[in-house]
Amino acid sequence: MKLRDIVKNFVVSRFDITDDFFNTAWDFVNANYSKIHDSIVSAKGKLDQADIPLAFVGKTEGQAVKAILIFTTGFKEVNLTGEIAESVLASVQNACKQYRAEARLKEEILQAVKSGKEEIINFFKEEQRIEKLKPREKIAEGEKLEYEVYISDPSGIGTETIEISKTNVKKKYLKNKNNYDIFVYLRSVYVKKGKELEFIRMDERIYKLLVIFLKYKDRHLDVIPLYRKAWFDTDDVDLTDTEEFIVKSYLKPAISELRTLMASVTFFEIIKPRYRGYMCRGHFKFCVIINKSEQEKYVLREFEE
Repeated sequence: MKLRDIVKNFVVSRFDITDDFFNTAWDFVNANYSKIHDSIVSAKGKLDQADIPLAFVGKTEGQAVKAILIFTTGFKEVNLTGEIAESVLASVQNACKQYRAEARLKEEILQAVKSGKEEIINFFKEEQRIEKLKPREKIAEGEKLEYEVYISDPSGIGTETIEISKTNVKKKYLKNKNNYDIFVYLRSVYVKKGKELEFIRMDERIYKLLVIFLKYKDRHLDVIPLYRKAWFDTDDVDLTDTEEFIVKSYLKPAISELRTLMASVTFFEIIKPRYRGYMCRGHFKFCVIINKSEQEKYVLREFEE
């Protein structure tokens, strides 16, 4: 039995929904996980109709989607290096808290996890085995992992972060940079135009916005943290300007310029839903390589704590 089946058995029986609805909701949640997760957490546990299809936000259907999200989040956060059973239970409990599940739903979800404990443990044991078989980066004696790479997730949604050595930066990425629609190496930015990458000049603040958007692709970025990082390199800035003024005077024109510079990248998009922060999204391939010593400039604390 797969994790999907454990979740399906619970959700279909608990909320009296059809198999087809579950399958559609499961696929949608997993394809758009980061966006939906951030939306619900920031909305204090409520489904945001701007990010969820209308068919999912009826009372019963909305609760079913929330249950799917709780299981999905819990399973994503399992620590494979520790005691699996304890980690699964703890991560699902934490997910219930994040989505503000009512007491009865929380109790039933935790009971479902305990009931399916053996199947869940077996699944993650297989994940452990696969993880151990993954090739590890080999570095020469004395060499350090001095670079951080942000690379598009193969699914097209989200970003993977990798620490890598100087030698492997050259072997794995610089030699293959034409495989990407956007390639950033330190302060140099290249954008795919036609079949080739083209170097483009970019103002420092526009450059920082690009790196931050790619690092946190498919997540809503709040206006104030985004502005502080792009304009000041830090979270510790006291601002007297209102959020509306910052958007109008700083972020809106800067992001408009960034969109223009990325115009040749198919599917590249930066959106700002009403009453929400900005989000970069789209199925395009990118690679950003920075010095680890510089990575703090692009870290938004809300996603790291």
